[in-house]
Amino acid sequence: MDNSTDGITEEQLQYGDIIMSNVVEDYYNLTLKTYATITFISLHCKQAKCVLKSDSDTVVNLSAIEKLCNETDSLEILGSCGVGRPDRNPRSKWYTPIWVWPGNYTKFCLGSAYMLVGLNASALLLDHLSETNFFHSGNFRKMGEDVVWTGFVAEKANINRTHVVGFSPQTKLAYHCFADGEKAALTVHYIKGLENITKYWKWMRTPGKCVPNTESSGWFPFSYFMYFDYNAARDKLIKRH
Repeated sequence: MDNSTDGITEEQLQYGDIIMSNVVEDYYNLTLKTYATITFISLHCKQAKCVLKSDSDTVVNLSAIEKLCNETDSLEILGSCGVGRPDRNPRSKWYTPIWVWPGNYTKFCLGSAYMLVGLNASALLLDHLSETNFFHSGNFRKMGEDVVWTGFVAEKANINRTHVVGFSPQTKLAYHCFADGEKAALTVHYIKGLENITKYWKWMRTPGKCVPNTESSGWFPFSYFMYFDYNAARDKLIKRH
C-alpha cells in the first residue's frame, strides 16, 4: 500500500465519506470513474432525488444546490449546458480524432459541476449505456466524461440537459434567481488553495436578491446561444490559469 492509499484510508477511517473503485487514476479514465459512481448511486442511493457531481477544484454552495433540487421535479441534468465542438488538436489532452467522433457533440453539461435530478436518473443512464460505444471503444471512453455521460448517454436515455445560470465553469461567480427572488451562486470552478476556497465559499453564501426584469450574470445563458464553442471557452480559461 503506497503513501497516497494510506492517506485515503486514514481519511476514510476518520470521516467515512470516501468510496474507492478499482479504476486506475488517469485523466482518460474519468468516464470509467463516472461509471463506477453512477453504478454505486443506482445500487445504494435509490432514495436520492438529486446527485451532484463536481470537480475537486469546484466550490459548491450546498444550501443553494439543495434548494434547486427541491424546486426541480422533472427528470433532468442541470448545469452549464450547451452544444460543443470536438477538439481536433493532436497535442491537446482533449483531442478527439474525426474517426472517433466526426461531427459536433450533442448537447451536454460541463463536467466542473452538474446535477442529476430524478430518483431513476442513474438507473436510466446505465440502462442505455450499451446503446453507445462505451463498452466497445477505448477511444470513445477517452472523450470527456461530461460529453459521454451528460451528452451521448443522457440523449439515449432521453434525459433533458438544462442550462442553469449559477453553475459557473470559471472563477467568475454566476447567479441563479430562485422563484422567491433569492439570488445565489451555485458552483464556481478552478479554485485552488484553502485561502481561496474559503474566500469563495463565504462570497457564495452571502445573501442576495434578484433585480426584477434583469438577466442573471452567467457563463452562457442558453436562451441566447443555440451553439457555443466549448474548446475556445476552455482554452481561454486554461490560458488565464
